[in-house]
Amino acid sequence: MCWKLAEFSDIDTWPDELTDKQKFITIYGEEYFRKAFEDLNKLYIEIYNDGGDICKDKLPEIKCQTLIIHGAEDGAVPYSHADYFKKNIALSELVCYMLIIDN
Repeated sequence: MCWKLAEFSDIDTWPDELTDKQKFITIYGEEYFRKAFEDLNKLYIEIYNDGGDICKDKLPEIKCQTLIIHGAEDGAVPYSHADYFKKNIALSELVCYMLIIDN
């Protein structure tokens, strides 16, 4: 799996079927998106190489009210992650939103 993350660090190598690339570039600008995605992939690879878990065992320890916000069309983070947080943080609320860009 880790080799796939490294492969996708360069957005120019993304397959054509990954249409979210243009959405991200439109929203964030190409220069920022390239740098941010490269840095994010480096972090993912580091986490993967270190066992892949950064906080799952700590979620039940969260005692304060927690708002979990997820984008309905998020191409980077699946809904299942937000749902997992909701199920494992006692006083949490999950809000899913839709981003609409009006050109």
